[in-house]
Amino acid sequence: MKMDNICLLINTNTKLKDIWPMFFGELETRFPQIKKKYIFVDTTDYNFGEDYNVVFYDNNKQYRDQLLECFPQVTEKYCIYIQEDYILYDNVKWDKLCDIIKLMEINSSINFVKLMRGTETTQLIDPDLTMNIPLHYITESEHYYSTQVTLWEIDKLRCIFNETPSSHIGGEGNHVHFEIIANKACKEHCTGLLYYNDEEKRGMHHYDSEIVPYIASALVKGKWNMSEYSKELTPLIDKYNINVNKRGIC
Repeated sequence: MKMDNICLLINTNTKLKDIWPMFFGELETRFPQIKKKYIFVDTTDYNFGEDYNVVFYDNNKQYRDQLLECFPQVTEKYCIYIQEDYILYDNVKWDKLCDIIKLMEINSSINFVKLMRGTETTQLIDPDLTMNIPLHYITESEHYYSTQVTLWEIDKLRCIFNETPSSHIGGEGNHVHFEIIANKACKEHCTGLLYYNDEEKRGMHHYDSEIVPYIASALVKGKWNMSEYSKELTPLIDKYNINVNKRGIC
């Protein structure tokens, strides 16, 4: 199915450029269907290729302000947000993503769909209401907003950033952590669902994703996440000739 109203938003930073070959290599292999791709990045002369729209942000600003600086360049209605340490390890289920977008077009009250289950409490929606897509209501969650891979109506994503105080993607204490404080704006302005098809739990905080099979995350505190994803990471590390000793493993 051809979809002209969806793009991929890739957020990254040059301090993580050593994993770009792995991330972009697997993205091209596993998710070739989306042609409109934006990279939000600080100043770099890295050659991402002609298929990518590179949008630069000010590295001295915080995450919230960086993305607000980049959003005006994006013209599509929907986006899939992803970061450079979310490495794909199997093919994306493009037809299922298209079905979700069709549903969002029919039901304009749906503003986002999380593509991986975390620690949320959920309730399966009647399949007759979701075109038989395994979508769930999020009945309770400490992370209603999340930086995990999510399909967004981009105007609502921009709204969350506008309505959240300046903050970074991480930081000392929850008061400066965007992913924490953005929950208030997300709950007030958005209605979201979650895709979950009885995938197995991975570690303590999330499940696998069959629709967008990705490593969440390949790096933990800057080290390769072999404790949770050794099966997926080992062949990729070999494929891209990565020296894990440079970062270390956890």
